[in-house]
Amino acid sequence: MNILLIEADEYRELIIPGIEKPTPLDIVHPLGLMTLAALLKETDRNIKILDTRLFKRDYSSLPELIKGFNPFITGIRLVSRAVPFASDLIKKIKELCPQTHIIAGGPHVTFCKEKVLQDKNIEVCVYGEGDITFPLLVNRLEEKKSYKDIKGIIYREGEHVYKNPPRPYVEDLDSIPFPAWDLIDNEVYCEFMYNPHSPIYFNARRKIASIFTSRGCPYACSFCHNIFGKRVRFQSPEKVFSEIKRLHDDFGMCQYHIWDDIFNINKERVHEICDMIIKSHMDINFSFPNGLRGDIINKDLILKLKAAGTTVITYAIETASERLQKKIRKNIDLKKLKEVIHFTSSAGIIVRVFIILGFPTETVEEMNTTINYIMDPAIDTAVFQVLNPFEGTAIYEDVKKNGIDPTDFEDKYEYISPNFSSSGEVSLEELKEIYYDAVSRFFNPERVNRSYEKWKRFHKV
Repeated sequence: MNILLIEADEYRELIIPGIEKPTPLDIVHPLGLMTLAALLKETDRNIKILDTRLFKRDYSSLPELIKGFNPFITGIRLVSRAVPFASDLIKKIKELCPQTHIIAGGPHVTFCKEKVLQDKNIEVCVYGEGDITFPLLVNRLEEKKSYKDIKGIIYREGEHVYKNPPRPYVEDLDSIPFPAWDLIDNEVYCEFMYNPHSPIYFNARRKIASIFTSRGCPYACSFCHNIFGKRVRFQSPEKVFSEIKRLHDDFGMCQYHIWDDIFNINKERVHEICDMIIKSHMDINFSFPNGLRGDIINKDLILKLKAAGTTVITYAIETASERLQKKIRKNIDLKKLKEVIHFTSSAGIIVRVFIILGFPTETVEEMNTTINYIMDPAIDTAVFQVLNPFEGTAIYEDVKKNGIDPTDFEDKYEYISPNFSSSGEVSLEELKEIYYDAVSRFFNPERVNRSYEKWKRFHKV
């Protein structure tokens, strides 16, 4: 039986003033699909992972590829930003392979649920974690049995849509199998992610792996979907180390991106993992592209991370306005965070930060406060984002209360360029001027050159 798993997103590039080569955005390993593939491979199935981002918007070969594979089941991961693209793709798949069962999952499905099934080409939606639900659904379809009793799905029967009770989160993360790295071409991903001229990623090595070691986040940021829930569940330090070692020994991986929501939420566990890595004498590096919580980390932990091979740490600031920190429920200690940024930089680790512009009620003055906060020379690189008020988040409702209808611009969602303003206080034209001026001022030649020299100390081909 042929099963096609699709990462349905579009290729995107970031162009930074003064940087000749564009930086591909969000080209990361499709770990969710790779994990599902590992769960499905236990039986005699032919599984293919298709990542549409890798086509760089040239989809001319897709129809022949899909029709030639002729999937019995097509699982497609949806993100809100790419829904228009994914809808067109789903329609095309159904035209090419009318018999295929199309199952949708991913963040967009989890928070928009019944709305997704307005697309009549989608048969079933899996919401929440799919590790148990999706394989059960595949088994039922394979055996031509009813799936109506499976928890964590939404399905259509005639004109009616039915939502089954949610499936509890997976408690034992150690039970989740090693992702199916053999089903992707990692060289292609590394080619996208390894860009020595990019002041965004600073990958020190060419053989790059992505891993999750925990799920969940206890914080309540109003702009976040919080897909894995508020209670953090962890892989054991032994499981984390064994996966890193297997990737190193069997696949030659030497640069690791840890994508946890907050890897440093349990300091003792981080120390244990780092100690195992240090004792192993593996020549490897780490970065945290999804961010560490800056106001709960201490100097000892930063130094331990450095000793274990950490080259880049991201800190999510979002806003330097005390008022907005409370309003968006981030509540980060900005003074403590600035001290941590300086210590991280002094330890020789590249410091990367996130900021978001365009929060509801945010003023020009508050935007400038945030921009001035990150102009600190201790910060090596930054990702400038524009608020996307995704449906299912608390801030989506805040935007509506502010007299703005997010559905008017949800087809323009793009966090790296200002296509709309959710502020209510700052017009789109003002936001564009502030955004592009800040990007240009931040990525000045002095900062870029200084950061590049710092990166070269880690650089190993």
